[in-house]
Amino acid sequence: MDIAKAFEVAFNRKMEKNWEKIYVVVDIHDTILRACYENEENYDYYPYSSLEVGNTIVKPQLNA
Repeated sequence: MDIAKAFEVAFNRKMEKNWEKIYVVVDIHDTILRACYENEENYDYYPYSSLEVGNTIVKPQLNA
């Protein structure tokens, strides 16, 4: 199942169950944030990652 189909299924189930919202968790390690497996936290973002985050924000029309 691709990501678009997974969202479609989730939103349809939300409507069927009359849920107020659904929760989505996204792992950003090695996608927009360089993974760091040491004990200290490191927030080393890849170049242009803020542009990608802006492109993935849920649009208001999806809040049905």
